Amino acid sequence: MKKIRKIVMIVVAACSLAGVGEAASQTKHLAGVVRDEAGNPVPGVSVKILDSWQYVITDSEGRFYINTDKADGKLSFSCIGYKNEILPITENSDMEVKMLPDASCSDEMLDIALDRTEPRFSYTGSMSTVKSREIELWQSKGLTETLQGKLAGYHDGHIRGLSSMNGEAILIVLDGVPAPTLDLNSLDPRSIESVSILKDAAAKALYGPLGAQGVILVTTKKGRPGKTQVNVNLNFALEMPTVKADMLDSYQYAVLRNQALANDGLQPVYSPDDITAFADGTGIDNDWRKIFLKDMRTSQRYNIELSGGNERVRYYVNGGYARTEGMYKVDWKEKYNPANFENRFTLVSNIDIDLFSFMTAFLNTNMRIYRNNETRGGDIINKIYTTPNTIEGPLVDGKIVTTENFSDPIYGSINYKGVNQETATDVNADFGLNLDLSALTKGLSLKGIVGYHSYYTGIRNGEYDYARYVRNEEGELVLFGTNVEKALSWSKSASTVYFMNFQGMLEYNRTFGVHSVDAFLNYLAEDRLGDSTSAGWLLPFRRIQLGGHAKYGYDGRYFLQFDFTHAGSEQMRKGNQFHFSPTVSGAWVVSNEEFMKNQSVLDFLKFRLSFGALQYDNLWNFSSRYLYADDIRDMGGSGLIGSIFTNFLVTEGALGNPDIKWEKSYQQNYGVDMTLFNSLSLSVDYWRTQQRGVLCQSDLTPALSGFTGDKLPYTNVGKVQNQGVDIEVGYSKKWNSGFEIGVTGDFAWNKNEIIDANDLNYSSIGYYYPFRKTGYSIGQKFGYLIDYSNGNGFFNSRQEIADRKLVYQDVTPRVGDFIYRDLNSDGLIDERDKAPLDGVKTMPSFMAGASVQMKYKNFDLYIQLQGETGRNAFYDGLGVFENQAQGVYLDIHRNAWTPERYAAGEKIEYPALTSTTSSSLLANEFFVSKANYLRLKNVTLGYSLPDKIVKKMKMNQFRIYITGQNLLSMTDLKFKGFDPESKSIDSFVYRMFNFGLNINF
Repeated sequence: MKKIRKIVMIVVAACSLAGVGEAASQTKHLAGVVRDEAGNPVPGVSVKILDSWQYVITDSEGRFYINTDKADGKLSFSCIGYKNEILPITENSDMEVKMLPDASCSDEMLDIALDRTEPRFSYTGSMSTVKSREIELWQSKGLTETLQGKLAGYHDGHIRGLSSMNGEAILIVLDGVPAPTLDLNSLDPRSIESVSILKDAAAKALYGPLGAQGVILVTTKKGRPGKTQVNVNLNFALEMPTVKADMLDSYQYAVLRNQALANDGLQPVYSPDDITAFADGTGIDNDWRKIFLKDMRTSQRYNIELSGGNERVRYYVNGGYARTEGMYKVDWKEKYNPANFENRFTLVSNIDIDLFSFMTAFLNTNMRIYRNNETRGGDIINKIYTTPNTIEGPLVDGKIVTTENFSDPIYGSINYKGVNQETATDVNADFGLNLDLSALTKGLSLKGIVGYHSYYTGIRNGEYDYARYVRNEEGELVLFGTNVEKALSWSKSASTVYFMNFQGMLEYNRTFGVHSVDAFLNYLAEDRLGDSTSAGWLLPFRRIQLGGHAKYGYDGRYFLQFDFTHAGSEQMRKGNQFHFSPTVSGAWVVSNEEFMKNQSVLDFLKFRLSFGALQYDNLWNFSSRYLYADDIRDMGGSGLIGSIFTNFLVTEGALGNPDIKWEKSYQQNYGVDMTLFNSLSLSVDYWRTQQRGVLCQSDLTPALSGFTGDKLPYTNVGKVQNQGVDIEVGYSKKWNSGFEIGVTGDFAWNKNEIIDANDLNYSSIGYYYPFRKTGYSIGQKFGYLIDYSNGNGFFNSRQEIADRKLVYQDVTPRVGDFIYRDLNSDGLIDERDKAPLDGVKTMPSFMAGASVQMKYKNFDLYIQLQGETGRNAFYDGLGVFENQAQGVYLDIHRNAWTPERYAAGEKIEYPALTSTTSSSLLANEFFVSKANYLRLKNVTLGYSLPDKIVKKMKMNQFRIYITGQNLLSMTDLKFKGFDPESKSIDSFVYRMFNFGLNINF
């Protein structure tokens, strides 16, 4: 028996060796180089053996090396911007492959919904994408600003405007996993491969109700087969506000302050001697901006990237550090550091493993750690602008001085109020398996993903206090109030949020001659839990969803697609928890028709259309989570009569509506994509969305019911219509001289209108404009119109006030105040006379962006423009309304109405000043300004050392660059001292000058 066993083992071993020898003899070692039409090497080309998982990427010299056992297989060569090439495997071990440019990128594989990819030419949806090469040119630690002006239809966190009065929370998807709790600005831009926005129903339907208003797909970089690549990126930046409002000196301030008090019939606070001292420079004149604000702050970012792999394992690792200093000047304390600063550490690790020929696995981890420091002194910049420069300080004989009106002086707020030291961890991770079930039937596959997001914040609160001093009547410094210096005390607080996502997909994808079929079923479940001040939101938020997709293609020309989701959550009453959302879409690739073959002008032409009936259920903006139930809360503490009712204080919020349902979003999209002369690309989409069943608290319920408006139940009665056009254009060209140019532009127009808000028609009680929502854009503001019939729009005398015989309901007008138009001619200026202020709404009508990339030999230049128009802004914040604190005056207030200025016929730019309030500060058209702007967003100039030098340094690239961001702005703002993207002088937008270095090994 033992002999037989030995014989069998010898035979098996011999057969195995023979098999190995045979396999070795059949293995082909393929090598070659890929070049463009000018003969230059093309790096980054994917070289794949068809019907196999094997692929490699060409190196910096365009070379590739790959092994195969197939005798009659084929090699596929693909790269963005080039036409795909498919060549048979030959005995030639040194292949020369030529790739032709393709401006349409019709063969490019797009990252689409549910972590899938699809060729651009067959895609039926509408999406816009920005790649890493352009993202990295914006030297910022966050993504939000980076995306502005680069994606048609995207603006300030919204996709295609607004379709609901309840806001639009777009869904963020990170590496295929929905992440509704993720902050885009937390991601390291250096780790991003691409960012896409899904805009129409065909593109976003499979994400169900969370994706109904738009989806942002963020794809991080992945490893590729080949030797390890090391990228080192170093960046140092100087940042300064684009605009810092110029404050008036103490003399001008004192004059205007006395003027405002006199207008209100009050006594002046500054005597003639004070005014003289301020004028001749012997008085106090503290420019708090120069004393406490730096001219600029610094920021720095460092990244190290490693990527590579072999035929079975591929990896990408990115470690990053970013630091931004604060804008305040501080005095270092031995007990703690009061300076504001932000530190961020990031680690991205993506691993792909081919476990077997039929199974692959992936693990993606994206971790951010924050260590931030912030003074507890409140809004310091606001205090800098609201503290008069006539106040003494900041220190006199080592004592912190102030006045009775400013109990927390700026110096003390920065240096002696304590500090918040924040440590936060922010982690996204997902694990997945792909199983090829072709053994059962060709084209069948199974996929599963588990995704996780957690955010933890721990704050160490250091409380401190200090003594303040004021001058008494004798001019001596005396202690003010009861505040004294006390020991530094520490306390802790913490909060956490977590999100879990589970996905499973069974897919069938196969081609039968000229017919292609793609279909799958997808199951999605998620669980969300987080800290909140509202008890309802402390409970877990759960959702389940079944999705389906079916697509048929004929001969690469005609494509028809159907998608659906059947989704539900526990936010609605049983019976209303689930909803069905279908979408139909199609595409016709005209350029693949036979009649288009013999022409050289139109390289690519495709028409797209889609129709979808989606649902929207994001209710995070509401105070009550379960809108179908009455909002009744135990507030704790004592009742109205503490000795009788204790610990049972109950408040009643909005009434519940058991019949409430999700908002319905009916979406249409009509698009065309084309490429001309293999260099000019154009994409145009017209879209239209009608949101029905919008949640509203009806104004039609009589007040006699006993319920105020905020207590009424929400009902699905609103209707909003939103429409627009998205345009993307691109041009690219290379010359044999080595000069390259790429031009891109994006343009978006949108307009929304509230068709029905169930608001009351006030025409019967004398309202000139009977509706406040219905018929207007979302966010439309109302105010008074000014009557300019007397030449300047002001009451210029008491007699004029009497002659007008107008009664102001809110505030009695003074001489120098605005004359408002009595639209309903009832002699009373009140709510009935308010009109829609021109263009004051939430979203701009037009948004545009353009960029130019040029490269000549070792130099590269990038220029980006971005702007918007079609929206006006209402300015009532710091820097416009002068009555804040003890008066805040800018240059415009110097030309305020006074009797002397009016009598002399001098220029008047502002109504009579006030120290309290006036009728002129009611919402009116004067404080409306055009918010149009065009900004030079980015200019980057780079230089790469010649290849000969770099090779001697054992490197692949050594590039230095300088970048300027937010360099120039053209705007029509009426009020000075504001950045066009800010509505208050204490909210800064920063200009940046970056100096950087890119090294690749």
